[in-house]
This record gives sequence, structure tokens and C-alpha cells, in this order.
Amino acid sequence: MGMIGGFNLVPSQYIPYQHDFIRLLLVWGWASWRRSWKGYDPDMKDWAHLRKTDFLARITRGNRRLKTYLQTQFDRSAGLGPTYLDSWDFPLTYHFLKKGLLTAFPHTNLVGNLGLGHPAAVNTRASRLLPAPQPLPPELPPPPFIYPNLLAEAYLTSAYWNPPLYYRAYLRIEADLAYGTLWQTFTSRRFWRKAIRIALGKTNTLCSQKPSEYRV
Repeated sequence: MGMIGGFNLVPSQYIPYQHDFIRLLLVWGWASWRRSWKGYDPDMKDWAHLRKTDFLARITRGNRRLKTYLQTQFDRSAGLGPTYLDSWDFPLTYHFLKKGLLTAFPHTNLVGNLGLGHPAAVNTRASRLLPAPQPLPPELPPPPFIYPNLLAEAYLTSAYWNPPLYYRAYLRIEADLAYGTLWQTFTSRRFWRKAIRIALGKTNTLCSQKPSEYRV
């Protein structure tokens, strides 16, 4: 175990226990141990070698959207992509995957973030990003095993980490309607470039799970 989190975006039907496990980080309301960071390399110096192997293919197990997402963010964090990403969480995710460490997360979201949704905040999409905190159902048992919930990972990939273009457009319009900025979306060249790609069918392939397996 590498991290304990209080943040959850996964619908309850995918989590039959009081808490569950995934292999990636959920870094709102989290705690960790010193041992979990042993060997952590913020520069990801060995990624240039591992990216040429089947490392990500073994981890993602056919979830092509997750593989694309991780490779893109790892390349950026290691300075191998077209743009550099100065972050600590993707190098830590990489470290967790190499060491086989898991993140424990609750059946319901336990974290509130007062900075989200405020007119002065950068991120105004609180309605879709952060469900209201709810207490854990006392009747649910703890999991009888420690193993990553792959369906939860597939859901997070398709809904948040690397969603299809049409779903990204829907989320953007939903947020704009909530905060009165819809005109900015429809006058954006980037939005219309994406809309044309969707209309021409030039969208990325969904991960191998059927939509009914990981969507609400």
C-alpha cells in the first residue's frame, strides 16, 4: 500500500466495499508513508528506457486510453514530450506503478474543496469533478483482498483522465452553462476543430471494456 485517499469519483456500483484500491493516485485529501517515497525520482530518468518496453502494456492490459494517457503525461513529466509538465504527481504515479504500490480510496467521496467552483478560482468545474462529501455506509464490509479495481480505473479513464472527444465537448458545455461562459466555447477555434474531428469520425478508440462495464 502506498497511499490512502479520501477522494472518490467512481460510482458506488463499482465499489461493493467500504473502500477499494487502484494503481494510480487520487491526490485530493491523501496521506502516505515515508517508505512509499523511497526511490522516488521526480525527473523519471529511467522512463526513456522503460517506455521502449512493454511496461505500460502490461499495466494497462488492453485499456488503450489509459496507456495513451500515461505515456503522454510521463513523456511530458520526463521532458520527452513536445511540452514539459512540472509536476510531482505523475512521477509519483510512475514510481507507484514500478513498485506495485496501490492507492486505497473510499466507497463515497469524503473530501470537499472550497476553491473549486468559486468565480475567482481557476477550476470552475466543481459540479462534475468533485461530488459532495458523504459518510461511508456503515453496513458495507471491508474488501476481503488487496487487489486493484480495474473497472474503477477504466471508468476514471473514460470519464475523467482521457475521455473521448465528444464527452470532453459535453463536459465543457455543461460547465459553461453552469457558469455563463457558453459564448466563449462556441467562439473558440479549438472547440470547432474538435467538433469537426468528431463529425468526421476522427476520434480516439475507446478502451477495450464495453461502455456498459464502466459508465453510469
